[in-house]
Amino acid sequence: MRLLVVRFSAMGDVALLLPVLVSVLHRHPQLHIDLLTRPKLASLFEGIERLQPLPADVDNEYKGMSGLWHLSRRLPLREYDCLIDAHQNLRSNIIKAIARLQGVRCLSISKNRTQRKRFIRQRAAFALPHVTEMYAAPFRQLGLDATLLPPPYMLFSAEEQGALDNFLHSLDLLPQKSAWVGIAPFAFHENKQWGVHKVESLLRLIRQRYPEWRIFLFGGGKKEAALMDELCALSPSQIVNMAGRLSLRQEWHFMHHLDAMLSMDSANMHLAALAGIPVVSIWGATHPAAGFAPLFQAKENIIQRKDLDCRPCSIFGSKPCVRGDKACMEGIEAAQVMARLEKVVLA
Repeated sequence: MRLLVVRFSAMGDVALLLPVLVSVLHRHPQLHIDLLTRPKLASLFEGIERLQPLPADVDNEYKGMSGLWHLSRRLPLREYDCLIDAHQNLRSNIIKAIARLQGVRCLSISKNRTQRKRFIRQRAAFALPHVTEMYAAPFRQLGLDATLLPPPYMLFSAEEQGALDNFLHSLDLLPQKSAWVGIAPFAFHENKQWGVHKVESLLRLIRQRYPEWRIFLFGGGKKEAALMDELCALSPSQIVNMAGRLSLRQEWHFMHHLDAMLSMDSANMHLAALAGIPVVSIWGATHPAAGFAPLFQAKENIIQRKDLDCRPCSIFGSKPCVRGDKACMEGIEAAQVMARLEKVVLA
């Protein structure tokens, strides 16, 4: 059986396809899967037997209706036994419609929009299925076992490990002499961010208590990189700004070597969890019970305020704070996060 799976964004959502695809392939040796996604994200799926990422630049080369038509013409649609739409947006619907015209069976995920609205109205009074369950449903419709395997989900080549070792040697980080802790201070939406001032307070605590720890800051974009440079200035010999140093795949490879990751509700949270390392996550406007909790992580490592009747205020954290004071994040103190991080790193 050969399947085409379509998911273009966002990074965290695409990354959460990985455990489902790896698990299904592991349990069905005759299965082959092609994954249509953005070029940058395709690297997360390289090197996996019987899984072929198909990079498609839908923002430029295949932009608009005509671009998607040309993309569909280049795909061997008739060779697939089924197309699984794991995105359910305009682009994927167009490709799906073209596939159906060619007689290809198509299945789609259900985004549970009605349940998600009720979840927000009732302030997380119940739990939504994890997004990996949403992805698994079409595979189960095909009679495939999609039970998740535990992480990690990627085996990197000897060449990749050698390149990473060379990078770490260039920063005088090998041999590893102390704990390596990652911190990902940012998220796509502001209301999912703890705040640079909070991260600064935490870094001061780490410097005081554990000056031997090495801290690695993860983020992207010029603005985030500049802010992380300012955080590095707090302890230049201890903190490393990872922005722009490695490719996405190399950065994820490096995460496999960390002792722990502290993250917001973001793609870095999911990437770290998929690497199989302990993840301490901080939640504000969003809620882990909405289906986006980091996989295979202890509930104790989720930090959130449970005394506010205004959260969660949205599924994705895109809406402005109704209070105007970001109490869900401002009420989480550095000492609280430090206490949890200590338990994880020193375990």
